Amino acid sequence: HNPHIRKVGDTYLLLYMGSTYDGPTPTHDNQEVWRSPRYLATWARKRIGLATSKSVKGPWKRLDQPLLEPRPGEWDSIATTNPSLCPLPDGSFLLAYKSRKENLGNLQVGVAHAPHYTGPWKRQPTPWLFRGQPAHVEDPFLWYENGRVNALMKDMTGDICGEKFGGIHVTSPDGFNWDFDRATLAYSRQLRWSDGRTTRQGFLERPQLLIDNGTPTHLFCATAEGPGLDL
Repeated sequence: HNPHIRKVGDTYLLLYMGSTYDGPTPTHDNQEVWRSPRYLATWARKRIGLATSKSVKGPWKRLDQPLLEPRPGEWDSIATTNPSLCPLPDGSFLLAYKSRKENLGNLQVGVAHAPHYTGPWKRQPTPWLFRGQPAHVEDPFLWYENGRVNALMKDMTGDICGEKFGGIHVTSPDGFNWDFDRATLAYSRQLRWSDGRTTRQGFLERPQLLIDNGTPTHLFCATAEGPGLDL
């Protein structure tokens, strides 16, 4: 689920998340508890997959193995998920991804670099840091513009952008060192619709940009109404 699509040369790259779940199908009367051991085990099995095609209509060729595996004992020891791929001017690639060190721990984002979109990926040793500590963020989206690597992501606490679950924009000269102290609020959960209504969405996340000739033109987000996690 949650596809992330880039075109490199004449090839479409479809990155996605996958897991396995071996429990009963949840229903209205039989809902799995969010923090149950079965849910946590399913979450921990999440991995990043890649499929390629010369046409959006297919056929698609899927890699047999995930792009990244968790590293036991490291900050990314529980799952590798929420990918964003960024082609660089020298032909190499950055891959931002989400993980955590322990189940129900803070969500964190790191980055890996590779000469090709299939790897091999060399990971940075730490997640992205804000004032010396791992930034509590998720849902990265990377793109290269005006000589810098740019990123959108979701601020889980509001400590960076001033709004809990708001979207932040941050830049980097190389994709490894990020100036979070200069981060700005990129989008808010407070939305004004085309009919004039204003709502505060429970969720507004997984930001994705449509990039036309190197310039972002449209923002896409997953959204849901209700209180979300602001209970």
